[in-house]
Amino acid sequence: MAEIAVSLTIQLDGNTRQLTCRYVPPVETPAEEGAEAEEAPARATPPDRQAILNLLQAQGQAECALDEAAIRAFVEKARAATDPLEAVIGTQQDGSYEINVSPTRLCAWLNLIAPRGGKAVTPEQIKSAIAARNISHGLKEAELATALAAGHCKEMLLAEGVEPEAGQPARFEGLLEALRTQRHESDDGDIVDYRDLGALVLVDPGTPLMRRTPAVQGKDGTDIFGRPVAAKLLPDPPFSNSLAGSTPDENDPDLLVATISGAPTLTANGVSVNPLVDVQDVDLSTGNITFDGTLQVKGDIRAGMSVRVAGDVVVGGTIEAAEVVAGGNVVVKGGIIGKSENAPGAREGEQETARISCSGTVQAKFIEHAVIEAGKAIQAEGGVRQSELTAGETVVVGKPGGNTGSLIGGHTRARLLVRAPVLGSPSGVPTLVQVGFNPYLNAERTSTEQQRKRRVEELTKLRQLISFFDQNPAKAVGSMREKAENTRDLYEAEVKALDVKLSELAEQMEFAEGATVEAPKCIHGGVNLQIGPKLLQVIDDKPGGKVHLVDDQVVLS
Repeated sequence: MAEIAVSLTIQLDGNTRQLTCRYVPPVETPAEEGAEAEEAPARATPPDRQAILNLLQAQGQAECALDEAAIRAFVEKARAATDPLEAVIGTQQDGSYEINVSPTRLCAWLNLIAPRGGKAVTPEQIKSAIAARNISHGLKEAELATALAAGHCKEMLLAEGVEPEAGQPARFEGLLEALRTQRHESDDGDIVDYRDLGALVLVDPGTPLMRRTPAVQGKDGTDIFGRPVAAKLLPDPPFSNSLAGSTPDENDPDLLVATISGAPTLTANGVSVNPLVDVQDVDLSTGNITFDGTLQVKGDIRAGMSVRVAGDVVVGGTIEAAEVVAGGNVVVKGGIIGKSENAPGAREGEQETARISCSGTVQAKFIEHAVIEAGKAIQAEGGVRQSELTAGETVVVGKPGGNTGSLIGGHTRARLLVRAPVLGSPSGVPTLVQVGFNPYLNAERTSTEQQRKRRVEELTKLRQLISFFDQNPAKAVGSMREKAENTRDLYEAEVKALDVKLSELAEQMEFAEGATVEAPKCIHGGVNLQIGPKLLQVIDDKPGGKVHLVDDQVVLS
């Protein structure tokens, strides 16, 4: 039987720390004399992965970082090798570590990598690194000992500082909701909560209006280096010093109370109280009313009367053909009815149209024969007939979410939305609805254009007069020519100023994207719908829908 010499060795390079595996294939020796010729020679088995691992284990190198791909390639080549074969199959690696500190300096994490056949990281190395980084507060000693015993860890919380404790900002808590209990019954017996309709809340002197809770400052924290981390400093504002009709309570400076009777209004860091006038009716017994406050009318505002207030007007009954100007809202439990007949004390030639103007919202059960201007919105629960309505934002007819109510005749303008379940009437009453532009700017532009036109006409006449004096000097008696020239210069300056104003108004007259007219039930013939600069004339009755601009065209969808 032939003898075969087999050799598999693994050596560690002290410099590169690489593991080199060497395999010497077997060499057949001549058969001994006398051996039977038919006896087959013996063959050695080439090393496999397990043989390599066994040798590493025997040499104490089994924990080294092995290159499995290199081992597979070595074993594959060894199967057919006839010459000595060697390859690097791994490396000896020492353990390592990394300490990361958060940007806030409130946390530090440790990554500890175990050795691969080399030396482990020692506690002394970690402690030296901690000292070098000046980490001194909130060290996790027990967790560190556990990680060192295990020989490895990932993102272990090594040290944790104390975050600053957040304070409580000053709070201003309104106390008006408890006062919103006054209710009024409508004509049909339904209970109407005026909180939903924007009605006034009335207060008396001494009524608590707002509670102030002072700011509570936070507490400083400490970072992992033992340095303080300042808490965010919170402002501690007092009640506003520009409040009217209210003041801090003399026994409790953090409680705001009313000093007069009136209607409270929330402002920045406080509540102001407007004076209140409370009357049964506005008629000949009271005379016209003008004052800087809020008016509450339990009954009606009669035809021919005038009301001008800086606050709100709340009417329990109706507004007839009267004039109402308010700096706030106008809320009418009944309706607004122009063309009132047989009004007490009415004289021939008096106005027959209700005229209402306010900076906020006008709310009424219904509106007839009225001219209404509202800075924000106009709302009519029942319907609108033959009226001129102008709103800075919206005009809504009908109850919210309902499908009853109609807008018939007149001229209605709003910047964003006009909504009425039914527009127009079966008889084809002319009804114009416009949305998309600020109606007040539009009116101002029209007025300015008319003013300019008049001045240009007057300027033309003056120029003709001066030209006549040039041709007939004898006709320019005294200072007539000088006066004409001075007036001409004045008018030319006015025309230039009006041109500048018109240019500014044109820049402000931007179309409100999304401006819409909504008529969920029906749009009758005779209705003209203008969306921005585009006009849709409705000749025949159409089903309800939404009218808006699509690709610069008026579309009913």
